[in-house]
Amino acid sequence: RGAREQLREELKRTEQENKTLRETVRSERELLERTMREHSAAMSESLEQRKRVESAAAKREDALGRRAQHAERELEDLRAASVPESHLRQAREEGRRDHEELVDALRKQREEARRSDEHYAAVIQRLELRAAECEGEL
Repeated sequence: RGAREQLREELKRTEQENKTLRETVRSERELLERTMREHSAAMSESLEQRKRVESAAAKREDALGRRAQHAERELEDLRAASVPESHLRQAREEGRRDHEELVDALRKQREEARRSDEHYAAVIQRLELRAAECEGEL
């Protein structure tokens, strides 16, 4: 009978220890599951955030690519529309020479006009003298 009581008490203790171990295992499992769910949610959120960041970066990259292409087209248009420096210098030189020729021609025409005025003034003076002489003879 004493041994039976001892076995019963040991059985009760063992059952109690089993119950405690089961409770500990259950609470640790729940803690582990909760931690895994939280970690999974954090990873999912991190993945979604990363997708948003990558999407925004891709959109910015596309926009920058379009702006770069637009700028390249504008540059090509400017190059096509612009006059090379050598042509510009040549045109300026031709314009300067044309200007000098026109100024020289104008100076020559003024000189010729001045000589003509002097010539006509002399002719008029001679005619007036002759007219006076003719009047005197009459």
